Amino acid sequence: MFFQPESPRWLLNANRVDEARKVLQRLRNLPEDHEYLNWEVNTVLTQIEQESVHGVKKGFVAKLREIAQPQNRVRLLLGIALMFIQNMSGINALNYFSPSIFAAIGFTGTSIGLLATGIFGIVKASATAIFMIWGIDKLGRRLSLLIGSAGAAVALFYIGGYTQMSGSFELVETGSGKTAGGYAAIAMIYIFSVFYAMSWNGIPWIFWYV
Repeated sequence: MFFQPESPRWLLNANRVDEARKVLQRLRNLPEDHEYLNWEVNTVLTQIEQESVHGVKKGFVAKLREIAQPQNRVRLLLGIALMFIQNMSGINALNYFSPSIFAAIGFTGTSIGLLATGIFGIVKASATAIFMIWGIDKLGRRLSLLIGSAGAAVALFYIGGYTQMSGSFELVETGSGKTAGGYAAIAMIYIFSVFYAMSWNGIPWIFWYV
């Protein structure tokens, strides 16, 4: 962080145009008098001016009044709801208790549980990165949330139904829960991570930038 330059937009907003041009020149690897740099600087300056005219720099009370307007209030509540649902999706239970879940299904041993948990994290992170780079703009945010929610719900219903009907949590110490249904439950954990990754893991965070 000590070696990173200030963002060009911040510099332009602070009326430090020459410094902003130098940073952009370095980032774009273009000569200082390049036409694209001139266009980008002028575009950002125009945007800053428009934001000032439309009241982006209003006081705190004025901004609260603006939030209270119907169209903005709906957006705010939608964003809050997305973050709330994300935390209620079941991902935290799988993140923190996955070793116990794997043991209950029949995969005993500390190393096996930790390995399975590590693979769960890798699958989730990889699926999130892949989808956010190549999938989100093709499916869109709304459809991605719908598909991801449906797939994750099916996976969680199976995991919950299997553990309840098999009584696998009562068999943790004996390790006798390793069955075909147990293997399917393990698969459902990873399937859940993929559907969660394509929906609730990233979309609530990028919703605000739409």
